[in-house]
Amino acid sequence: MKGRILGKATQLVLTKKLHEELPGLAVGRGGYQSTFGRVLDSVKIIDGKPVAHVYTKDMEKLQEWAQRNDAGSWQDWARAALAENAKPAAQ
Repeated sequence: MKGRILGKATQLVLTKKLHEELPGLAVGRGGYQSTFGRVLDSVKIIDGKPVAHVYTKDMEKLQEWAQRNDAGSWQDWARAALAENAKPAAQ
């Protein structure tokens, strides 16, 4: 049922640093913590790299946060994760 509510999932390949930062962002209560909790819960190691399967609604939030001009740990994480996945894949 969760997938129907939150939409389809998109893969985000994470760096080791981004993966290590996720648990701290998922702690507590609030808008961004629940989003990061779902992202953290979705992470699987694929070919030695952490890969998150992010639902559409959560991806929209990450994109919104990344576009903000204000600084914050969750905005910085969103910017870094989206930038990492905008890079061309290594051949």
